[in-house]
Amino acid sequence: MQNNYTEKAKKTALALAFGVAIQGSFITGIPGGVPGLDRALSCGNCKIGMSKGLPTQFMAHMTEEQKKAFKKSLRGK
Repeated sequence: MQNNYTEKAKKTALALAFGVAIQGSFITGIPGGVPGLDRALSCGNCKIGMSKGLPTQFMAHMTEEQKKAFKKSLRGK
């Protein structure tokens, strides 16, 4: 089942999962609990790719709790 989420919805879910600030369509801040991610998360005009309901650019660095939070937020629950 393929869901076409808006970039805004994906960015909002990503910001909530990582506990970072979102302002309009720009997310910035240092992700919490992300070992191996050596730079601050920032995404303004970027496109967030999706695979299996998770953001491809960040899923390798996400904890299970963050993955659940992302999916929950993306579905609006």
